Amino acid sequence: MSLPAAVDILSIPVKLRDGSPFLSSMMLPVILLWLSVAFLSSEGKALPDQCVRAPGTSYMSVQEIQIGDSDPFKVVCGYDLDPGPAEISVYSNLFITNEFNRTYEEHVAGFGEVGWSNAKFFIGLQQLHLLTNSAPHEVIIDSLSMKERCDHFVVGNRTEGYMVKSTGNCFGDPCLALKKGVRFSTFDRDEDGLPDHNLAQEMGFGWWHNSRRPDPFMRYKHLAIWIRRKETEAE
Repeated sequence: MSLPAAVDILSIPVKLRDGSPFLSSMMLPVILLWLSVAFLSSEGKALPDQCVRAPGTSYMSVQEIQIGDSDPFKVVCGYDLDPGPAEISVYSNLFITNEFNRTYEEHVAGFGEVGWSNAKFFIGLQQLHLLTNSAPHEVIIDSLSMKERCDHFVVGNRTEGYMVKSTGNCFGDPCLALKKGVRFSTFDRDEDGLPDHNLAQEMGFGWWHNSRRPDPFMRYKHLAIWIRRKETEAE
């Protein structure tokens, strides 16, 4: 069976009910071109690689960003009186739950609903790696009565076990300090360096556990991590 010849849609007359032409063959190409340009413009719109403070935005907002060629992801942006870059919430754990007693792969992907009011949320190790390697970032670790701030923070990639590759000029409570070179540990992937212990399993949450045992009361507190992109001269 032979296939019918291709039909030129521009040669098909389009008429209204009264028989008058609706679109001429000269108009159709123009309209089709306009529609294709509009579609490509909306689909190809570039996403920012950091939080953007919209006019009238105060305190917090949820935005979608994209780092390089990675898949876009949503972040919680926090604003203060400083007109500089916003802080990004990457970890929020209320230790009265077991929400963070999860597998290594769950920590890589992230979990919890992205929202400024959610107290059980982790952006994911892969996203944290992308953010801290895309530009210099500082980190703020807050546990209600304790706080630690470092003006430089870099997380390694998957091959490196999402280790703390770099921290710099830290001040605050040493109980919250992240130790350089420590890999991320979970109950099913023990990287704490203690042969006779699995601190992630003992404490009930994944973390950059190391040979210095964490404060056992930490599990009853709210622990939050924020990162903030550091301004450069170009910005």
